[in-house]
Amino acid sequence: RFINDCCRVSPGETATARDLYIAYLRWCDDNDEQPLRQRDFGMKLSQSGYRRQRRSRGRHWWTGIGLPEQVGHPADNPAADSYDGGTESTSID
Repeated sequence: RFINDCCRVSPGETATARDLYIAYLRWCDDNDEQPLRQRDFGMKLSQSGYRRQRRSRGRHWWTGIGLPEQVGHPADNPAADSYDGGTESTSID
C-alpha cells in the first residue's frame, strides 16, 4: 500500500534508500501501521523487483521507484535515525 499511496514507479525513477525509508516511516505513522525494520523494508523492495545500487559517497539508491516532489526531503526528518523496532510484516505494495 505504501508504494501505491506515496511512490512513483517507472524505470527512470530513483530515490535514496534513506529518503524512501523515511517516507515509509511517515506513511506508517499516518496509517497506524507497524513499520518494518529498514533491512526488511529493503528486502521487500527487492522482492518487488526494484533494484538497489550503491553510488557516490557510499549512498544507496533504489531504481524503478521514486518519491513525488511534494514529499519534500524526507532526510530532514530524524525519525529514521532513531527508529529501531518493528518486525511485523507490513504491506509496502
